[in-house]
Amino acid sequence: MKLRYLLLALIAGLAIIAVGCTENDDIKTLDEIQVSSSFVSIDMAGGSATIKVTAKDSSWHFDESTIPSWLTVSPMSGNPGETTVTFTAPETLTGKGNIDVQIICAGKTQHVDVIQGVKIAEPSTCAQVLAGTDGKSYQVTGVCTRIASTTYGNWYIEDATGSVYIYGTLDSNDKFNWSSMGIDVGDVVTVEGPRSTYGTTVELVNVHVVSVSKSLVKVESDPVTLAKESAAFDLELTCKGDGLSIVIPDEAKSWLHVSSLVTSGTSATVSFFADENTGLAPRSATVTFTSSISSQSSSVTSVVTQKGNLPDPVSIASIDPASTSYACVVGKVTAISKQAYVLTDTSASVQVYYGRTFTPDDYAIGKIRTVAGAISVYNFGMEMSNIDYDVLGSGKITVPAVTVVDGAGLDAMIAATSGKSKSDPACPVKYIEVTGTLAVTVSGTSTYYNLHVSGASTAIGSLSYPLDSFGLADMNGENVTIQGYTTSISGGKYVNIIVTSVTKN
Repeated sequence: MKLRYLLLALIAGLAIIAVGCTENDDIKTLDEIQVSSSFVSIDMAGGSATIKVTAKDSSWHFDESTIPSWLTVSPMSGNPGETTVTFTAPETLTGKGNIDVQIICAGKTQHVDVIQGVKIAEPSTCAQVLAGTDGKSYQVTGVCTRIASTTYGNWYIEDATGSVYIYGTLDSNDKFNWSSMGIDVGDVVTVEGPRSTYGTTVELVNVHVVSVSKSLVKVESDPVTLAKESAAFDLELTCKGDGLSIVIPDEAKSWLHVSSLVTSGTSATVSFFADENTGLAPRSATVTFTSSISSQSSSVTSVVTQKGNLPDPVSIASIDPASTSYACVVGKVTAISKQAYVLTDTSASVQVYYGRTFTPDDYAIGKIRTVAGAISVYNFGMEMSNIDYDVLGSGKITVPAVTVVDGAGLDAMIAATSGKSKSDPACPVKYIEVTGTLAVTVSGTSTYYNLHVSGASTAIGSLSYPLDSFGLADMNGENVTIQGYTTSISGGKYVNIIVTSVTKN
């Protein structure tokens, strides 16, 4: 790596000198086209540099495929005679290295080397990467803790300060060739590459591997998933150090136990016993295996998961509250109020109700959650309450599009409950859009947000415990368009809605 940076620094130095060359300098040129300098250097702070292009008898143009997105060249073409060409680049945090830009004239190619700074990755900890800047290159040393994909080389690197996701690993030819890297879980790896953020995940993207120090210990068995019943199981390991230590996290010691350790050469078999899981939720433990020799120590982990007593997830639409008192569902959070949220799967939606104990800041629109709780009907709307299990999940769920409803449509929702018991789920949770005049009323410690919709003879929209972030308190008397989910009917006229968006008209 030192040689690589030395060469790049030398190129940068030549570029800085070359941009100031005169026409008497020794520059390799063609008869058809000549350039005043075949090297262009731009400061890392951003800026421009110019050269003169002289064509003898023919027009010329730059090969667009050789110009990167960060570099602007003007003009891109010219006629016989002398033309001043300007190269411009914005500020860069890490340098862009050496780029070969090509000019075509009369079938011949003139090469111009453009450089902006020198690409140098900054040695950093994982914590510094997580707190760093997108686009900047970092060099990190840590342990490979998990391999997510061997197609592109996606994996996790961890040091004492944190963990960073590696999205893409390139070989020396800038190809995705994971098998050539020789990286296993537990290896100490040094990589370098640019930082990026995808959603909320900080990544190092398309990194190059600087070095790999092989681990002294490797788990040969796949991660274990157990039924809820008590069970014995083995994990096979390769251990090249002096001995093997096994650490079960404190929170799992009450149910997960080591029965025996048998070694033969570099092979080790660890036997475990897991007690029965009598709880609702599944549970897991990350077991750490460590082996050392001289000053080198290596650690790897393996996850043991045991199922709980949660019922199998069902679709929301399949739940009949008349015959189902408890259910588990998986869905996407599509609306949030101060006391509840709406969970939607591909079949339907349901209100997940907590009441005054709800903490909306712990939830986010678009997140997948697995929820288990009691099924009931309140004011004609089915809901889940007395929640026993509510955790983040994964996957993709496409939710239905919004339905525009007018005053007559709201009246129809009220009419659907006429003559029925409040325990009848006559008001299904639906995603609607409705426009009306907002009336904000304060009574004691309570604030009511009612929407009066033109054409409605009975129905009034009632915005249910809306989040302060919508700013509804300042919209009294305004004509607004509301999008949200209907949850129930109350007082014979109020269509209760959990708001997802507000637009002033």
